[in-house]
Amino acid sequence: MKKLLSILATTGLVASSSSVAVACNKNNASDKDSNSDGNGNESNDTDLDFGQDFKDQQVRIYEGIWVKIKVSKPKKGAEIKASNDSELSLSSEVNKKEDTDGSGEFVLKIRGLKAKDSIQVDVTYNEVRKSINVKVYEDKVNPYFMQTDDCEIPKQSDNNKNFNFPTVELKNSKAKDNDKKVPAVNFSVKSSDENIVKSSIKKELINSLNSQTAEVVLEGVNEGQANITVSYNDTSMTFTVTVGNKYDLGNLVKQKFEVTTEQNNEDGIVKIILAYLESIGYKVDSFPKQLVKRNFKAATNDTQGQIQINAYYKSTLFLFNCIVKFSLK
Repeated sequence: MKKLLSILATTGLVASSSSVAVACNKNNASDKDSNSDGNGNESNDTDLDFGQDFKDQQVRIYEGIWVKIKVSKPKKGAEIKASNDSELSLSSEVNKKEDTDGSGEFVLKIRGLKAKDSIQVDVTYNEVRKSINVKVYEDKVNPYFMQTDDCEIPKQSDNNKNFNFPTVELKNSKAKDNDKKVPAVNFSVKSSDENIVKSSIKKELINSLNSQTAEVVLEGVNEGQANITVSYNDTSMTFTVTVGNKYDLGNLVKQKFEVTTEQNNEDGIVKIILAYLESIGYKVDSFPKQLVKRNFKAATNDTQGQIQINAYYKSTLFLFNCIVKFSLK
């Protein structure tokens, strides 16, 4: 009996050892799918590479950096996304959500918001995740551009011109002449495709000793996307412009609207504006889903009336906003 118990105990011990071994193998398999190269670059697929530019970064507060990514094993239709563990200190996004052409090429856009030594940024491609670390720091010495937001403008025509001129700001410009005044330094601007967007710099303005702004004049030539790069000496900043067929509401400013006494109310002027938009090809089926109205003021015999018309943020027809003025007939 003692011999039997000894055999059973030994068998139980062997069985327990076998169970632990299987668990260890599972853990090892999971660890094998997650890899680190010592540079904050982690992956759950050791065979997939995001290219030489996908590495740890440093970015100044309000500065933007574009990281070009080239996936070693692209897949058409792969989902692409980006996230980070400190959204109050850093914004991170990719320039497309799907690899529609199967090229494996896309851009990670990061922007510093608040100083922090280390932020993990995760980029996922077809369920494969890789990570880098980003440091956000403050710089009060070297000139650099604050990141300008990407924007959308209309394809230019006689009835639809662009009135949105993005502002660019150079920090730490410190430009002085011999009289110790602060003149405007010269910015340069370049479009990646002038068949889509033409660009030029409007007169630069001085904000203070350490800051300078300028407006970028954009003209939509054909539908599509182009990157606009603004430079000063050896520092530069790039943002993306999308050209489409939406109507820039700023064009309403040049229209002379008149109302009768019966039309001198919010509904009356709105109907007149909608009739004009329809006459140039922009019929509004649902006002709240395309436009927002506010701040109506009736016209008098001595003063013009006005109403503010804004494009709804999900509008498929309109861009921006405008204060429309009108007179009594």
